[in-house]
Amino acid sequence: MELEAAFSLRTAPRFHPRTAWPDRLRLNSGVERVGARWHPRPDWRPLTREELGLLVGRAARCAGSPGSASPAAADGSSGRRPQGSDERILGPSEAALLAIPARLRAAWWDQAERMTTAVSGDRGAFDRFAAALLEFLRFKRLPLPALCRVEVTVSKPGQPGTRIDPVTGGLAGLALPAASSATPGGRTVAAINLGDEATHLVLLNLPPDTMRALRARLGQPCAAALPPAELAARFFDALPTYPLTRLRLEAGEGLWLPAADVICDGWTNEKVDIDVVLTIRGEPSEALRETARLTETSGRADDGFPG
Repeated sequence: MELEAAFSLRTAPRFHPRTAWPDRLRLNSGVERVGARWHPRPDWRPLTREELGLLVGRAARCAGSPGSASPAAADGSSGRRPQGSDERILGPSEAALLAIPARLRAAWWDQAERMTTAVSGDRGAFDRFAAALLEFLRFKRLPLPALCRVEVTVSKPGQPGTRIDPVTGGLAGLALPAASSATPGGRTVAAINLGDEATHLVLLNLPPDTMRALRARLGQPCAAALPPAELAARFFDALPTYPLTRLRLEAGEGLWLPAADVICDGWTNEKVDIDVVLTIRGEPSEALRETARLTETSGRADDGFPG
């Protein structure tokens, strides 16, 4: 099955990741079912020029703000604009690369070591680290929620996912995020690799409305009120060969997630060391949520999808 144009990837303004898009992106041939869960197939391959254009073509054409480094260009070129050029804000359907300074990643490992060797963990050290991280991201003008919850998750290497089912304790597989009211701290707005080696995130580049529209093309209409978990399962059941996108994040790099709901999971099958990923949760402003909803709806109409 061919990739559809929906969510796009770009480099966040004022950030400078070094690796070009063709070197950090891979596609596969869809999902495989393991019990009641869905996981990515492991047949990752480089993207064609056309696929790369669908994922980052718009970002490449608009790239080159002082924060747009080499990943912003689909052909791997630098993509920089001269100093003083206007910077484009992140759209609600855009995921964006970011990178934190080495000093912040070192601060995390320093406080983590102190917490493991102390008789009682110093929660204040983590709070100070989290405050410094959020201050840096706000200095870079990322649209962080007013209130943020910062968490660090450690996962084993060699796994097709990192999301944990709170009931079974096993891997949860690919799914849409639960409603914000059921998620402590709100939706995930960013994920950052704190480890010493690269990690990967796996994404479905389609928002819920487009998932419903693709099912409708197959004559399988999907109710708008369908719970997120059931929508994801029905989508993968109907279109198991729709390609997933795998994004490589070097040490200290992260991804800002779209305002619209996105299916996203970790992938540690190529890691040797433990996977250490920081997530930031929070509630976007009402205006941003409304913009995301309107963008989703207008995108569906523009693509000619059935309602």
